Amino acid sequence: MTTDGRLALVTGVTGYIGAQLVPRLLADGWRVRVLTRDAGRLRDEPWVDDVEIVVGDAQDRAVLDEATLGVDAAWFLIHSMSGARDYAARDREIAGSFGASCSANGVSRIVYLGGLYPDHAKLSPHLVSRRQVGDILLDSGVPTAVLQAGIVVGVGSVSYDLLRTMAEALPALVAPDWIDHLVQPISIEDVLHYLVAAADLPPDVSRAFDIGGPDALSYRDLLHVYAEEAGLRRRPIVTVPVLLPRTTALAAGIVAPVPTSLVSALVASLAHDMVCRENDITDHLPEPPERRLTFREAVVRALESPDEPGDGPADLEDVRTVDTALPADELWRGVEAIGGTAGAYPFAPLWWVRGTVDRLLGGPGFAMGREDGALGRGDVVDFWTVDRVVPGRSVRLRPRMKIPGRTLVDLTVEPIGAGSRLVIRTSFRPRGAIGIVYWYGFLPGHVVLFQRWAQQLANGAAV
Repeated sequence: MTTDGRLALVTGVTGYIGAQLVPRLLADGWRVRVLTRDAGRLRDEPWVDDVEIVVGDAQDRAVLDEATLGVDAAWFLIHSMSGARDYAARDREIAGSFGASCSANGVSRIVYLGGLYPDHAKLSPHLVSRRQVGDILLDSGVPTAVLQAGIVVGVGSVSYDLLRTMAEALPALVAPDWIDHLVQPISIEDVLHYLVAAADLPPDVSRAFDIGGPDALSYRDLLHVYAEEAGLRRRPIVTVPVLLPRTTALAAGIVAPVPTSLVSALVASLAHDMVCRENDITDHLPEPPERRLTFREAVVRALESPDEPGDGPADLEDVRTVDTALPADELWRGVEAIGGTAGAYPFAPLWWVRGTVDRLLGGPGFAMGREDGALGRGDVVDFWTVDRVVPGRSVRLRPRMKIPGRTLVDLTVEPIGAGSRLVIRTSFRPRGAIGIVYWYGFLPGHVVLFQRWAQQLANGAAV
């Protein structure tokens, strides 16, 4: 961790925005402190060793006072989108304590990411809560920038993942009439640009700013644009005059494994046009280096993202685990040997059959082996490509075979007392209805194969 530069405090670092804001601040020369209730959830983040971690509940004023001590700027990214009846009251309480703690410790700037909302309209409880939190922070006495955004386009954003899943999983869509309301999405790159830049606003600037991309489109058009860029057939969309938000949320939850409470909050927020009422941010901060991305450009960036999928709530998952008496470093040596001399698979004939089918479909097929040695990003391991390696901890594999969906396989070693655990987690984001059929059709065999694979890797490490 560097010792020069200003000190930033980032909350909500286990969330989509916070986890990406931290490396941006580090790259800009900030020293970064993060506040989290569970440090264990950060251990796979590539920046975890470069930040100071304060562990505790943001509802505890003593924890906040520890976290804000000596801080130059603080980012408040705590949002409760749960079905609990008291979530809004909880967020208001935390925001009040956070602002008071920042004021007491001389923090020079608070930056908060809220939501776009229309004037003169009855807002959803979710949007009311977002606006109230922003107002509380603005009243704290600390110069505050409240950035108000609508749909954030990027892999892992709940609103984007829901839109993508609806476009990919459904051959046709029956939707309420809000699907023709205008929304003004913004790319994750542009959101991060403004979040970082807002720390340098003059002290006399303490206000809310609407931020959005350059185009305002209907939700219907968003679905069509995504389908075009993802290479999908254009989805027929039929609107009906009455479809309650709760009914819409339940239907969407069947298609996308996103909690109904989250979907309900998002659907209720689409009852009105969600567009920027002003563009004053340009009077105070520079535009992004590449200008703000259009929705189509942001979708292309997201589809090309190396992190896709595996980090968003719209993935289907299967998790296999094996506990061993081996120390974690010994188990890791077995995992790191995959594809080399010790890289055999259980039920090898089935893998060969799958590889043959892939070759018939125009894919690379199944080519066993690699040179022994440490794994590195980009290495080819049998029919996998290594996507990411955290030495001693985890390796992420991306299949080279043709599959009707985006797939990642994470092999993770976790220390458990004197022993260790091997976890194989498969994340799958289906492409269209055939992707869903593929996942559930192969799932029973997949469960057996990957459980046996985990056991075989553990046994190989013990040799």
